[in-house]
Amino acid sequence: MIYTNMKNVRRYLGLDPKLDKAIEYILSHDVKSMEIGIHEIDGKDIYINRHEYDSIPADKGNWEGHRDYLDIQMVLEGSEKIGVSSVSALECLSYNEERDRYSFSGAVESWINMRPGDLLILWPEDAHMVKVQLEGQTHLQKACVKVRV
Repeated sequence: MIYTNMKNVRRYLGLDPKLDKAIEYILSHDVKSMEIGIHEIDGKDIYINRHEYDSIPADKGNWEGHRDYLDIQMVLEGSEKIGVSSVSALECLSYNEERDRYSFSGAVESWINMRPGDLLILWPEDAHMVKVQLEGQTHLQKACVKVRV
């Protein structure tokens, strides 16, 4: 897991060529102005899921994780907290191969506060619980960059 801000994300260039391409893309494009939906950067290897939702109470949150992709979670408007735990600390409930999505149960090891400009890079070993209220219910504008690793 890497928790950073847009102004500091260049420090993480060099970790992976596809991650580099994703970082350069989000630094050179206005992701906030993208329409809701999927935007391919490099086919299915790198794409952005631009979406929006209302935050929810922590007890309504659901774990997810991925085998084939890392996520770059970006809050564009609003705020939320994201729960993060190592997949080894959770019980795997299921895996949907088509969506590359694991479901887990278990306790949150860390909460990460996310506001506009913050980035959270989550690797396949980082299970995450998104949409959780930080400062009461809020409507979020989000982007999740998916990078095949």
